[in-house]
Amino acid sequence: MGTQSEICLRCKQRVKRKDSQFCSDRCTQIAAKSAPMLIRVPKGHIMYNNVKKSFKSSWHSKKKLPTIVSLSLITWTVQQRKSFETYRDKVAKKSKPKNKEVKRFRSERRACHLGEGAVKKPCKRNSCWLCKGIRTAFKTSLKHKQDAVKSGAQGGIRFGGGIYMAPSSNKAFDYAQNVDGNKSKLRAVLSVRTVLGKVQKLSKEEHKRMKPNNGYDSVEAKVGNKPTELVVYNADAIRPAYLIILK
Repeated sequence: MGTQSEICLRCKQRVKRKDSQFCSDRCTQIAAKSAPMLIRVPKGHIMYNNVKKSFKSSWHSKKKLPTIVSLSLITWTVQQRKSFETYRDKVAKKSKPKNKEVKRFRSERRACHLGEGAVKKPCKRNSCWLCKGIRTAFKTSLKHKQDAVKSGAQGGIRFGGGIYMAPSSNKAFDYAQNVDGNKSKLRAVLSVRTVLGKVQKLSKEEHKRMKPNNGYDSVEAKVGNKPTELVVYNADAIRPAYLIILK
C-alpha cells in the first residue's frame, strides 16, 4: 500500500498509525480541539476504499447503487472519544469472545449542505437532525426517541426509545432526507461506529421498550419481510464516523 493511501488525514505529511486516521497523538489532539467537524478523505485513501467497499457490499437492493460524491471523516471531542472507548471496554470485558465495535449505517434529516463543497462544520439549525446528531454524538437523537416513547407516540419508534441503525446501506439511503427547504440533489448517509455487545433478537414491534432485556446490550429487530434494524439504547454505544455524500 502506497504512502499517500495511508497519509494522516490531518497533517497530510506522515503515514497514519495502524487503526487510526492520524499519525500521532498531536494530530489527534489538534483534530479534537476543533471537533466536531469534517475532514475530507481523498479518493484512493485506505479509509475511503474501506468505506466505499463496506457501502457497496452492504447494498441489498435492486435499486441502482448510488455514486459516492465525497467522503468525510467526522472528528470527535476528547470527551466523546473517552466515553465511547470506556463503554466499549466495559462491554468487551463481559463478552466471550471479546466483543469488538463494528460499522453500520444511519441517516438523519439534513437541513443544510454539510459535506458538500467546503461545508465542513455542523450547522445549528433546529431542523437539521444530521448536524445535531453529529454535534451531540446522537444524544439529542436518543432523547427525541425516548421522549416519543414517554408521550405514547407510535411513529418512528417501532422498537422503542433507542438509536437506530441499518446493517444494509440501502435502507439508510432510503431514509436519507433533505428537509427545511434544502433542495440539494445529493443525500447524506452516516457510517457509524457502534458497540453491539450481546444482541437480543426481536421479531415484533415493541414501541414502549427503553432498553434491551437484562443481560443484553443491543437489539436486532426483524419483523416479517421488513429490513433488519439494529438499536442501541445507550448514547455511548455509538458514534458518527464518516459522512458519505451520495447521488
